Amino acid sequence: PKEKYYSNIAPHLIQILQVKENFPGATAEGLKRVRVMSSVVEMIIGRMMHKEPKLTTQFIILPIAKPFQLFFTTSAEVKSNDSEDLMSGILITEEEISNSLNMLAKLVNGNPPPYQQQILSSLNPIIGPLFNLYCFTCRSSILNVRKQIESIMKQYFLSSDNASLILKRLFVPPSLLPQNDIIHSDTNGNADFSAGSNGGVVIRVNNNKKRDFEWESKCAVQLLSEMGNEGVNGDLFVDLLSIVLSSRGVEEEESNETNRMPLLSLIMKMMETFGQSILKNVVQVCTLLKSILDSNEEDEEMIPLAVALLSQILSGNGSKIQKEEEFLLDQLLPNLEILEGHEDPKLAQIVHLLIEKITSRDPSVFGTNPEDEQHKDAEYDIPSVLKDLQSELLPTRAYALVCLRKIVLKNGPKAEENLERFLGIFRDQMRHEDSFIYLNAIQGLMSLGDLFPEKVIINLLSFFVDPKHPELERLKLGEALLYVSKRCGETLPKYAPNLMNGFLAGTKDPMGSIRASSLSNLAELCKLMRFALHPYIREILECIFSVMNADKEREVRRGAVFAITLLLRGLGRDIFELIPDQLKALCIL
Repeated sequence: PKEKYYSNIAPHLIQILQVKENFPGATAEGLKRVRVMSSVVEMIIGRMMHKEPKLTTQFIILPIAKPFQLFFTTSAEVKSNDSEDLMSGILITEEEISNSLNMLAKLVNGNPPPYQQQILSSLNPIIGPLFNLYCFTCRSSILNVRKQIESIMKQYFLSSDNASLILKRLFVPPSLLPQNDIIHSDTNGNADFSAGSNGGVVIRVNNNKKRDFEWESKCAVQLLSEMGNEGVNGDLFVDLLSIVLSSRGVEEEESNETNRMPLLSLIMKMMETFGQSILKNVVQVCTLLKSILDSNEEDEEMIPLAVALLSQILSGNGSKIQKEEEFLLDQLLPNLEILEGHEDPKLAQIVHLLIEKITSRDPSVFGTNPEDEQHKDAEYDIPSVLKDLQSELLPTRAYALVCLRKIVLKNGPKAEENLERFLGIFRDQMRHEDSFIYLNAIQGLMSLGDLFPEKVIINLLSFFVDPKHPELERLKLGEALLYVSKRCGETLPKYAPNLMNGFLAGTKDPMGSIRASSLSNLAELCKLMRFALHPYIREILECIFSVMNADKEREVRRGAVFAITLLLRGLGRDIFELIPDQLKALCIL
């Protein structure tokens, strides 16, 4: 059987591979013989890996990498034959680590593609400990070990199709990652790398071990810099932005918030180190910028970061903004105009300059002439829009939605003839999982709401309260309804009955997420309507009391608390006159 053959031959191959070239008393002829034998064994193992990757990994790669597998055991399972090492807390000696790295380096460097790539892929189970060793050598002066581990790490990530994903999993705090993205590479909490007495590295017991995420992220940037792969750098940068952005909206422990700070520092460090080369995916970066700037939170960290990112994109030091990317920047203008009045005068001045660059189509940044674009939208008709909405290219689809919105606004009252059709198109595009597509669809619904608020609100509410539609689609419709409501301004009370009835009905929906969304939307309406809220105040309070006392889902009850908070802010002192008999119940809640 193959398994028996591999188990028999593997120890002999490892033994030959382990022989050092600089052994004492070696002659020139002896050294040559060792090199030849080593090269032959490296080639044999490479071919074995190509033919039987599982068996080769089981009987050759994992035994060679045995020192690094210690991190997957518990301290109770660690044994040592050397009592002196055990007394000093050493679990793996310098010689064991040195031999392991030497053999791994020989296999990696001694095989051409595709054999090299397969050997590197077999290191997936121990990539966590290898990265930890790389980080340790970056901090110490153990140059011989650092040179070997750096070479292995560079080639591993250069050959990997998922380099950015793996790097992210290695140094981002687990509390900020989805559960399926966490690498459990350090189950032995007491094992740690340490400097050996002979100038090498050992693994010893460290009862005070604590991960330094900030240092690990700096080491990752250094490794990326050595690799020089712009694609990996850009993908990782966007992933980190997404992690930081998604972590803002979640109620976190204080330790999780502390873990977010090194990532913010890392993002700024990557911008300084790699410049505009990491911002080539303008669609992704602008989508994230839009999400940051659309947030209602006053985030002292994220707003300057967003402005710094946009400044880098518009610096003119890299490739110019293309025609199909210009609309992405135009979408940011309303947010930037708000930031132009920021309390920080330096930030406000930078934002003002950014607005000028976008609106004037600065030729040092944009690859097109504004005059060439004057007639573009005029030539863009509905059939062209519908065709481009079927495109697999996301920028093309998003641009088509922008053009459709412009057609709606240009036609004005005439668009009412095709209102149902336009609503259907924007609703369909809201189902798309890409945030920039559905956010542009929401923008389209907002434009229709500006022209025909009552009809649009009634249409969207009918879909929102209907349990037959998918949960995610209904949540997005709730978001769209809130945006339309905000744009109604002083005329909002006119449409309030429909909105109130719809959202109050949503608080009784079977889906907890819809109930929570309805309560959140009610809270925002309370804030917007202020003095016009009087006719609905008692019904809203009865709904909130009912949810607080009877609903079993935490998120729904949290939405009720949010509604109370904005209700009190909206009414102010008038609450004492409007609902004096309900104040006691509010205090008890």
